[in-house]
Amino acid sequence: MKKSQYLMVLILACTFLQEVESSPPVSQEMIIKKTYDEWVRVTNAKDIERWSSYISVGAYFAPPGVPALETEAAILDYYRKSFADPAFALDCKQLKVIITDSGEMAWARGTSKATFTDSKGKKGSGESKWSKLAHFRHTKT
Repeated sequence: MKKSQYLMVLILACTFLQEVESSPPVSQEMIIKKTYDEWVRVTNAKDIERWSSYISVGAYFAPPGVPALETEAAILDYYRKSFADPAFALDCKQLKVIITDSGEMAWARGTSKATFTDSKGKKGSGESKWSKLAHFRHTKT
């Protein structure tokens, strides 16, 4: 089994990274954790239509072995191809969520293990560390 290690940085990607409207009593940390868990579930279900709803304007994705993807179309194309691979799966862990004192911004970081079919048709795997940024906009109730 081919194994690779890489660093993946996602900036402004996924639903919890879009502006989230919530009233202050809602825990931003819980929003981030629940949304991330749902993103992993949808990714492993290979549901590209639901998965596409997690892409934010300005998303940036730097997968291993290819140039950085800076448009929604490029990111969707990458995941469409990944989802077509029967071996594709993610095992992700969100390790830390940091909310700013103002409650307007948050950072999350974690690890991810991916399995896939490599270029020789064999099962491959890779590990990454990721970082994500969230912006919250509170509405008055």
